[in-house]
Amino acid sequence: MLGTHTSIPEGIEAQQAKAEGYLDKFAEFTAYKHRRHNPYLAWLKSKPLLEPDAMYRFFNYWYPVSRHQPQILLRIAAAYPDWTDRGLIMQNYWEEDGRAKPGDEPHYDLLEQLIVKLGGKLDVDPQAEELVSVFHRSLEAMTAAQATGYVAAIEHPALDISDYFQQITRLRGREELLKDDPYLSIHVDVEPRHIIWSHGNALDWIEDKEKQQRQGYTEKEVVEAFQSAMSFWEQFWKLAFRKLGYVSSS
Repeated sequence: MLGTHTSIPEGIEAQQAKAEGYLDKFAEFTAYKHRRHNPYLAWLKSKPLLEPDAMYRFFNYWYPVSRHQPQILLRIAAAYPDWTDRGLIMQNYWEEDGRAKPGDEPHYDLLEQLIVKLGGKLDVDPQAEELVSVFHRSLEAMTAAQATGYVAAIEHPALDISDYFQQITRLRGREELLKDDPYLSIHVDVEPRHIIWSHGNALDWIEDKEKQQRQGYTEKEVVEAFQSAMSFWEQFWKLAFRKLGYVSSS
């Protein structure tokens, strides 16, 4: 049963507002800058000139995240003793692995199809594969409290990621794909809900002192797991945006 923190409001605008409120709240735990503070989004919106093959390199750098995502979600779900928590994550797993409804395809297959539409081919970046694999292996043993922090971090940049993809597609003159390509549109409507349930669940675990005493964990355990996973994102995006020619000014 969903509590106040994880309840989903009606309408995409209300969902977006609640999700962004949670992103603001969790920003105090991480150096990652989201939405209007995000330097990568600011750079893309400045309309830089991209090399013709830069976007293929970027999407091939992203591919290991998409390919590992279902297994990562299953590993996190397995850490929970309670189906209420597992069920939230399994909804996302079914979507990512193309099992939510008949006719769906795994998101990593849709990503490969997009790369081909853009004139490229699947050529997974070995640096990205190693980086994601190391993160994946780091999740081999975790408590339920740590799992809660990890899944909030995994969902934390979701809104930014869709903006990355859409802005890059526009910059390469393929805006028509934004209307009908399933990979570019499949996440947009569900991302606010994913942020709400993952961050809202983490808030429940952080604030519920009775639960902490009953299950033998502290809020620090949740926060530190969130921070650990966010450090992966910080490193990942720094390297991914180099594929597009971005150079940090800091």
